[in-house]
Amino acid sequence: MPRHVAEQGLAPARDYRLAAIALVGAVTGLLREWQARTPPWPVAEIAAEIKGVMLAAITRGPG
Repeated sequence: MPRHVAEQGLAPARDYRLAAIALVGAVTGLLREWQARTPPWPVAEIAAEIKGVMLAAITRGPG
């Protein structure tokens, strides 16, 4: 997917393997916190945060 997005000029062309690993860890951490919290955060807030982290990781430049 990142290659397709990069070809359209919407994200930089780079290796996204490490970003993908980091995203899995970030999302896992967020979901664990969400599950452990009483009362849980609203699902919309968690989804918005995950979306923001993913967009930031995909659209940032190399380095």
